[in-house]
Amino acid sequence: MKRLFHFPIFLLLLCAQPLFYGCGKRQRFTDEQSEQAWWDLALRPSWIKFEEDKGPGPRMYADIDSLQRLAGPPTPLSRTRRFDAMAIHHFYHTRDYAAALRSIDSALLNFRTEKAQHRYPRTYLGLLLFAGDLAYRTGQYDRVNELYFRAKRVSDERLPLCERSVYTYNVAMLLYKQQQYEQSARYFREAFNGQEQCADQTTARALQQQEILSNIGLSNLHLRRLDTALFWFDRALTYAEAHRDSLGQRSMDKIRGVIVANKAKVFLARNDLAAAEPLLREGIALNARPGYEVFFAQDVRLDLATLYARSRRYAEMDREMAALRADLDTLPNPVVDKEWYGLMATHSRYQNDVSGELRYFKQYKRLSDSLENVQRRQLGADLLRRLREKELQLQVTLLEQDRRRNTIYLVLLGGGIVLAGLLMWVIARNNRRNQRNLAEVTALNQHIREQQQALELETARRQQLVMEAVIAAQESERSAIGLELHDNINQVLTTVKLHNEMVLDGIGDPKAVLQRSTLYLQQCINEIRALSKRLSAPTLGKISLCDSVAELVQSINLTGKLTIRNECTAVPVAGVRREVHLAIYRIIQEALNNILKHSGASEADLSLRLREDGSLLLDLSDNGQGYRPGKVDGIGITNMRTRAESLGGSFRIGQALPHGCRVEVVIPGAVNEVVPTTKTGASVDRRP
Repeated sequence: MKRLFHFPIFLLLLCAQPLFYGCGKRQRFTDEQSEQAWWDLALRPSWIKFEEDKGPGPRMYADIDSLQRLAGPPTPLSRTRRFDAMAIHHFYHTRDYAAALRSIDSALLNFRTEKAQHRYPRTYLGLLLFAGDLAYRTGQYDRVNELYFRAKRVSDERLPLCERSVYTYNVAMLLYKQQQYEQSARYFREAFNGQEQCADQTTARALQQQEILSNIGLSNLHLRRLDTALFWFDRALTYAEAHRDSLGQRSMDKIRGVIVANKAKVFLARNDLAAAEPLLREGIALNARPGYEVFFAQDVRLDLATLYARSRRYAEMDREMAALRADLDTLPNPVVDKEWYGLMATHSRYQNDVSGELRYFKQYKRLSDSLENVQRRQLGADLLRRLREKELQLQVTLLEQDRRRNTIYLVLLGGGIVLAGLLMWVIARNNRRNQRNLAEVTALNQHIREQQQALELETARRQQLVMEAVIAAQESERSAIGLELHDNINQVLTTVKLHNEMVLDGIGDPKAVLQRSTLYLQQCINEIRALSKRLSAPTLGKISLCDSVAELVQSINLTGKLTIRNECTAVPVAGVRREVHLAIYRIIQEALNNILKHSGASEADLSLRLREDGSLLLDLSDNGQGYRPGKVDGIGITNMRTRAESLGGSFRIGQALPHGCRVEVVIPGAVNEVVPTTKTGASVDRRP
């Protein structure tokens, strides 16, 4: 009885279902828009259920099948409904972009014919853009180029000017990511002009138009056309202000925050830090808020930290970098993360933090290699696209030649039966020629492929060379700055400390000692100011090498902590080469500093002698604890060895007899060709 009771109700519901979709009448659609609107309305309940279930269920597929029967004969648009649901499910819920791309590829199979593309141009173009986005997310960059440029060509052929701009915009963004800034700026302008032709200037369109103007400015900024970039940024801001009522205050805050920060980048490129700083602060204040352009604000904060670093405001830089690090830990941004580690590595280098610099540089290199790999693949895809276009143009040219040639043959064939024999001979000759052309085209294609492979290999080799050169330059600069900070400024400050201790201990004339300390401090200040502009050490003045060393020895002897016996033999007054003068002086400074710090010695012997072969011999020994050969050399010994070897000399350090440490340095070719009179330094043995 229950079965008999429920069966009529079941039949009633089954018959009533078509009433919800036009009372069971098959639909007849006049165009693409009406068919799309009907499907959107009919599937709305299923889409709501789709969002609740986080994916398509049996009900949705059943609804699609039922609607396809109700919609009449299958069409390319109706056949894509299932694939749309699967692709959207994988895109938003499972994040399986490869599976989503397979679904869209299946949907595109319904548009293989020109007829289908002509009847459903917007559906076909929408699938192309979706497939292009998925191909980009899955790293298929050569296919991204093909899909986006195909969408551009189809839209130019089948859509009005206003609707083409979205596809032109996507091509412009693709070229911008591939660093083709000249072409991207051209396509951005084309997209802007196309949208200006639209009759309905909506809020969304106004939002995108100002973004396009800003992107044109960014393209010119990358091309180092700073005035042009500033012009486009101002135009973007003016455009947004003109549409303020439709955009709303929230959108205007986002827009202004982005544009003023982009203008700050122009001033940073001009090295106008005073003009850039308030703009960067304003950009951060406007967009470093939840719901705003937080990722862009991270990039702006990095620019502000860079500005502080360039103006040597390290405390403010540290504060911004700490805030940015906390933000990046919450919202990862690989590009900004890479630049953060790079800036921290540079900052650590200037702070002489070798371990910190190495740690940050490793992270920077890892992120840089990852991003550069993606960029190289994108550039390779662009190069492959252009090669394919040239190959296609060549094939079209050859086919056009064949077409014209065949037309001539057909005219000859229509000349009459009388010329049949001659015509057959011409056709046979033409066939042979076509075979030769085919062989030539095949050989040419093979040549193009070989050239492409060779170009890829050459590009990889050049990139490797550039990378090695950059690393070498960085290491060279780092070494130079390390030498300068350790051997120069550190030694001068140590000498000042010794002079201050002399005053505190009541040794020597306080006024004279303090005056000398003031001179050393002024020298230190001057050298710090000049450190960013030059890597070479400052001049020691016009005094001779012997006088320079004697003055250094005297200043240390006056402290009473160490007694130094100094002997300078046969050394020219002004004939020693400047670089040798400076290197020997710094080596002596470093060695004496090490004796004071580490050896516990009370006496030291210093000998400086010019040998007959023109080489300069430095011999310095003490009676301290001695040198342990197995110990790893510190930066001081490394710097002394580097200075000696950079001039083609030698550096040796070992035990002195009967105890203590001995340093021996030999510099060949130490004097100029014209040598003035020599000066022999007297032995100094003074105790305060």
